[in-house]
Amino acid sequence: MNAAKSKKSPIHTCFIWNDRSAAHQHRLTQARWLLQNLTVTCVYANHQVVETEPQRVFVVVTDEEEGDVFTSINDAMSKAAERRQLVKRALRELKAWRRKYGILRELAKICEAIDSQLDD
Repeated sequence: MNAAKSKKSPIHTCFIWNDRSAAHQHRLTQARWLLQNLTVTCVYANHQVVETEPQRVFVVVTDEEEGDVFTSINDAMSKAAERRQLVKRALRELKAWRRKYGILRELAKICEAIDSQLDD
C-alpha cells in the first residue's frame, strides 16, 4: 500500500484515496457480502423436516430499470424471467467449474455427467 500511495505508482488509480469515499465503498462491499452469504436452515420437529442444508436467502438478478439488484430467492424462483437468469448463471458457473477442474481424474465421473447434460 505504501508504494501505491505514490501518484507515480502504476496501481495508484486502483485505489480510492479519499477516506470517506473508501469507507462508504467498503461498507457497500460488506453489505453485498452479507446478502450473498446469508443463508437459512430449516429445522422443524413435530411437523417434520428436522433440518435441511443451508439455503441462500438472496440472489442477484438484473432488472431493466435498476440494473443488478438483490431479491429473495423465493421471489426470483417464482418469476419466469428471473428464474431463467438464475438457471443461465448456474449453467455458466457449472461450465466454468468443468473447465477449471476437468483435468482431475478423480472428478472424471462428475465431469462426464456434466458433459452429458450440457449442450455446447
